[in-house]
Amino acid sequence: MVFGIAVLIITPLWGLLTGGAAAGVLNVAWVAFVIVIYPAVLIPGFIFFAHNPAWWIPGGLAAAAPFYLGACWERRQ
Repeated sequence: MVFGIAVLIITPLWGLLTGGAAAGVLNVAWVAFVIVIYPAVLIPGFIFFAHNPAWWIPGGLAAAAPFYLGACWERRQ
């Protein structure tokens, strides 16, 4: 919980301090993660698939996708 709150505070601040394309990618990935993907994986997972790895493994990959794609995009530049 403490880690999540710290990341929620530090990520936008890092974007404001660094500026540029990297900050934009980081902030878009973070917003996609927090608002869309994370709740879409956790809420049904806790309700319907509590002990089912067939839900949690692809869900973890989906939650990591914005950051992975952002890192790949940033590396190409």
